Amino acid sequence: MDNANSQSGFKKRNQLQTEVQSHHAEWVKACQEVVCLTKEAKEEYWFDFLADLETDPDPSKVWQIIRKLSGTPDTNSPNEAMHDNGCVITSDEKKADLFAQHYASVSYLAFTKQGGTRNRMAKKVVNIASVDDISCIDITWKELCDAIAHMPTKGAAGPEDIFHRPFSKLFVHWH
Repeated sequence: MDNANSQSGFKKRNQLQTEVQSHHAEWVKACQEVVCLTKEAKEEYWFDFLADLETDPDPSKVWQIIRKLSGTPDTNSPNEAMHDNGCVITSDEKKADLFAQHYASVSYLAFTKQGGTRNRMAKKVVNIASVDDISCIDITWKELCDAIAHMPTKGAAGPEDIFHRPFSKLFVHWH
């Protein structure tokens, strides 16, 4: 198919669209021609694509395209795939987005204007990169003592596998 032929078909249809009330039958015919031209262009592109694929020395590329066309995931881990509207989703990022969309649609949380303002302010504080903020100020001895005194005596170990109770007892005896 000729590219100039398809462009002239689109141009004719678009010109007739401005005068659609007076040339309705011609416009409908031009629309049908554009549909046929588009179908022919897609068919020609598909045959060119297949011809290029036949000459490609890498057979894995062919199988990858076959898997994509049949809707199967690229990886061999079907247990990690999600299905959404007939599509198989294997990318972690896309699965996270899909989960977030689903959660937002079924969540009963009601957000207020005040809560949104608080969230925006918290995000601003978190995203500020500064060495002069409160998180970088040295801890005083009194602040350390107060923090340890107010630690819960029961509970699981922290990230360093240190339980609260023995640590607080050790600190009280050491202090």
